[in-house]
Amino acid sequence: MEWIDLKKLKAEPGIEFLLFNEKWKDEDFNPNGIRIGFLDDVSGWTSAYWCNYHDDYHTRTSDEDDNQFEDYKAENQIPTHFMRLPVFSS
Repeated sequence: MEWIDLKKLKAEPGIEFLLFNEKWKDEDFNPNGIRIGFLDDVSGWTSAYWCNYHDDYHTRTSDEDDNQFEDYKAENQIPTHFMRLPVFSS
């Protein structure tokens, strides 16, 4: 499986992907800059990230009001690369 650059190929809406953005790297909570998420025709990208303040995962879309999330700007919620999730087979 290889990472696909969103500048080269658009992701399909409604399918879960592994997502990457360099801005998502955090030494303590996400050293690889990888999230799980999907593209929605209405809301844009939705992905899950760890919130250390609340000790749980939150979701964030790329079209939310920036005033509510000053430290997590909407434009920073857009991945730069994506990869299809592997299919489990037993």
